[in-house]
Amino acid sequence: MRRIFVFAAAIAVTTSAFAQLDVVDAQGKKVGTATHTLSTAGGKITNKLTMKMSQQGASINMTMIFIHTAVGDPVTYTLNMGMTGQGSTMKADGKATFNGKKATIVMDAMGQKQNKTATAPGTVRDPSAVWVTGKVPAVGTKATYYQLDPMAGTFSKTTTTYHGLRDLKVGGKAVKAHCVATVEGTTTSKFYFTSKGELLKLESPQFNIVKR
Repeated sequence: MRRIFVFAAAIAVTTSAFAQLDVVDAQGKKVGTATHTLSTAGGKITNKLTMKMSQQGASINMTMIFIHTAVGDPVTYTLNMGMTGQGSTMKADGKATFNGKKATIVMDAMGQKQNKTATAPGTVRDPSAVWVTGKVPAVGTKATYYQLDPMAGTFSKTTTTYHGLRDLKVGGKAVKAHCVATVEGTTTSKFYFTSKGELLKLESPQFNIVKR
């Protein structure tokens, strides 16, 4: 889930963008809905992704807000997540505040509060945060940086690559979309979006998110 939002924060630099999307599982079955909004008020890139899903008898609600500076440095990451079903309820809220490579994390999971810090072993600046509507990079351009998992309190190395324009069908209509792939460990996710920062599709091993 984290890498999905982190790359949502690398969509584009524009005044604002909004997308309503469906969440589908690996078999193509719709299992939920999502919305993504982006703004650049105050010279910062603010992304908000909300998801509502139902899987294996459980209902999951999640909201993530990630704020970057205009050059791609992370400022804050806020996470609110709840799950009900199968006779249990789970709720977790957290916020990470960045100061260079250091992140201060405040978590509240089911009333259990934790304060911790984590320091990245390398840069946390994500250059792809200003790709596409800023200066579009050459096809094959890569950015390597460390991103935070606030739940675990650790950073992991991530590489993002710009693959250029691709043909994509949205609602049965053929469109051109910028394609970017992010790799974390052995997991690859691909993102497709317009030059205005509107998310059109996300492909991940767990599920896909597609514009309605």
